[in-house]
Amino acid sequence: MNQSTRISLAFLAIVFIPLFTLAQTQTQNNLTVEEIVNEFLLGEGIDAFNVTYNGFDGDIIVPRVGTFESEGAGFPFEEGMMMTTKNVQIATCGAIADGDGSGSDPDLSQLVSGTLFDVTVVEFDFIPSGDSVKFNFIFSSREYHGFVCSSFNDVFGFFISGPGISGPFTGDAANIALVPGTTTPVAINTVNNGTGGTGGTCNPPGGGGPCPCNAEFFVNNGGGNGNGMASDICFGGYTTPITAQALVQCGEVYHMKLAIANVGDGALDSGVFLEKGSFVSNLIVDLDVNPVVPGFELGENDFIDGLVAGCTNAEFCLFRPDTMGVDTAFFELSGSALPGVHYIEPDQNFVVFPPGVDTVCVDIITLATGLGSQVDSLVISAVTVNVCGDTVTATASIPIFNEYTFPVVTTDVTIDCATDLVEIAGSASGGVPPYLYEWALPDSTTIVATGPSTMVEPPPPGQSETYILVVTDGCGLSPEYASVTVTNNVQPGPFVNTSPNDTINCVGQTVNLTATGTDGQGDLSYQWNTGPTTPQITVAPDGTQTITWYLVSVTDECGVVATDSVAVYFIPLEAPTALPGDEVTVLCAGDEVVLTGNAEGGAAPYQYQWTGFDPGQSITVNPLVTTEYFLQVTDDCGGTSEFASVTVVVPEYDPLEVSLPEPTSVCPGDAQTLNASVSGGAGGFIYEWDTGENTPSITVSPNQTEIYTVTVTDICDVTTTATTTVTVPILLPIEASAASKPLCTGLSVTLSVTEVSGGAGENPQDYSYAWEGPATFGNISAVGTVTANDAEEGVFEVTITDVCGNSTVVEVPSSLSSVDEIPNVITPNRDGINDVWVVPNSTVFSTVVTILDRWGKVVYESDNYRCDVNTRQVCWGAEDQRGDVYYYLLDIDNGLCKFQGTIHVLDNW
Repeated sequence: MNQSTRISLAFLAIVFIPLFTLAQTQTQNNLTVEEIVNEFLLGEGIDAFNVTYNGFDGDIIVPRVGTFESEGAGFPFEEGMMMTTKNVQIATCGAIADGDGSGSDPDLSQLVSGTLFDVTVVEFDFIPSGDSVKFNFIFSSREYHGFVCSSFNDVFGFFISGPGISGPFTGDAANIALVPGTTTPVAINTVNNGTGGTGGTCNPPGGGGPCPCNAEFFVNNGGGNGNGMASDICFGGYTTPITAQALVQCGEVYHMKLAIANVGDGALDSGVFLEKGSFVSNLIVDLDVNPVVPGFELGENDFIDGLVAGCTNAEFCLFRPDTMGVDTAFFELSGSALPGVHYIEPDQNFVVFPPGVDTVCVDIITLATGLGSQVDSLVISAVTVNVCGDTVTATASIPIFNEYTFPVVTTDVTIDCATDLVEIAGSASGGVPPYLYEWALPDSTTIVATGPSTMVEPPPPGQSETYILVVTDGCGLSPEYASVTVTNNVQPGPFVNTSPNDTINCVGQTVNLTATGTDGQGDLSYQWNTGPTTPQITVAPDGTQTITWYLVSVTDECGVVATDSVAVYFIPLEAPTALPGDEVTVLCAGDEVVLTGNAEGGAAPYQYQWTGFDPGQSITVNPLVTTEYFLQVTDDCGGTSEFASVTVVVPEYDPLEVSLPEPTSVCPGDAQTLNASVSGGAGGFIYEWDTGENTPSITVSPNQTEIYTVTVTDICDVTTTATTTVTVPILLPIEASAASKPLCTGLSVTLSVTEVSGGAGENPQDYSYAWEGPATFGNISAVGTVTANDAEEGVFEVTITDVCGNSTVVEVPSSLSSVDEIPNVITPNRDGINDVWVVPNSTVFSTVVTILDRWGKVVYESDNYRCDVNTRQVCWGAEDQRGDVYYYLLDIDNGLCKFQGTIHVLDNW
């Protein structure tokens, strides 16, 4: 496999795997040790096998052996293999550590004294195809710079053994990791710039000297102990590229041991970078072929490094790694390109390398073919015989293009600002320099100018003109065409208008002036004669002039200027008048009122000051009594008004009072209406009874004595309360006694309740009475008294009921008596018979008697006449009277019955 093919495959292998990166340096360890050796270390002339890592088969992935890529990062090697005493991530400041503590290696121990840590060893056998081998490396360490010339001297070595090799190491191996031109192994104490922490003398194996040591092979990376790096390689310092090399015998088997370790401790780590493909043997002549014109691109097809038939030529160069002696290399030409058709065949088919020369080149001259777009190939093969007697062939190829195009780039021109001339230009690329540029008008074959650019007159405003560009490259095989259109887009204007003409009334008063620009080209800029550069400005004339003029200039992007002016007049005014507003009447004390002042006269705007308040046009007040508020106004000129006032009237209401009916007594469960009577206050009353009702009156039906409270609130939130008691008494049983009394008229009897108590009554009139018995009952003549007419002897009943419906029944026995038959003749002869005037039942009834003679003279009176058939306590027997006719007047039972008539008194009977 040739080198270019191998590099391409290696690239494909690493594109899709994770990378550890800092800036543009990347490390990876996703390949086996064996893959890394074969793909990232070995070059031409080497066959390797038996790859191991620390004694184990190399078909494993390990953290401390990986690959690196440092594109554009300033590091000497672009890519290759690397070995570290920790994970390869440390090369880009990765934090992962994969050390395994102390270790041992007999060869490394010969190079340095001290305990080894984190030993990393890669070994393999190889067969060289030449008589020498070499590879390029860079040693780096974080021990730089703090531990230079100290006992901490990290160590590495490249130990080669095999036929013809003699050295002090295992298997007679020799260390080829040496300071150039010396036998001194490369290490921290042998290559440095002497900036160690201890100073003094470096004492590497093989001798030493004052620091610095071999500084010409040292690169200061600007940091210490892995911190503060000057590049994206995370080591304090590293060596310049150094070549390890040895003489070998072609075709023999050799052994290579690459080893590195920390010394003294495992704290600060080191690494070695091996350039990709640099492990080679001087086996053959290599071959390359290129156009004579480098980087030639064929138009839009973007063909690179090709030949143009009849225009560009090629050279192929043969290289040899060893410049000692004379070598001869033979070559042959093949491919679809034909000699005599596409190119002139060289006179000889071999080249000779003189001593000291490593490169010999042969020119290929192409011929114009006229074959159109066909692409042919020219293949060059070089044949050599190496020192082992093997024939080795190197091959390279290059395409031949029989025709091609190349791009010509032009840009149309738009004229925004008036000008006498305008430049048109074009640029060709992708052809063969030099280029010939020719300009013409579309309707003419006359060339008006030559060169990549030229100056032309613009077309009239609003019109366009097109120019044709013809470009011929250095080959002159086929011209390319392009065009440039020139458009005149010059606009009219600009124009400017200012506003407004305004008036001020006092010094310090401001006016906003506005300039409005239109048309013109692009953005417009403004410039006032007072200095501002904005469309709108604020001015304050000083009042020294009646009229102040302001000028503005407007400039477009083409530099065209337009101007205008605006005037501000100064007219002083008299002081303003404060207008506090009309009187306000509130409903309630403490009501919120917003008073808003105004002003007239003077110069607006105004400043308002209400006495006792912060400045402002409006104030919010909550007066508790009628209050007068004062306003003063200051205008924009500082003129001050007289104080003006406005009154907020707060009405004075009569005290809010509420009354309820006097406490009353009712029967259990009786409905009682309680009406709240309100006076005073501001109206809009709200009623709140302790029963939960909200009406002016409520109806209650208590079963026991209750106290009722009503709270009345008016619209001003004034509150008053009233209370009343509805008494429901605890009642005793009704007890009563009754009596009967016959009437003087006969067959009638008076029934009466003589005593009653208990129930809901306190007096006899507090009860109702219902009589039953053997009689016809007339109207009740007095409380608890009734007359029974057409009565019979017997027992009567009276039902006594109080206002609460409680009742009792009392029985009343009765008898009948009357005074209907009054005698009209008496014979007072003292015989005991009809001697006195008997009034029937006068002992039953209260009886008043008056007796008159015929002349109207009262001859007898008694207000307690008690003289009936059985009882004769008070009787009239006409004593001292002679026989005659007398007149009587009877008042029975306090006037219930009245009688009058005559009494004949007979003498001597």
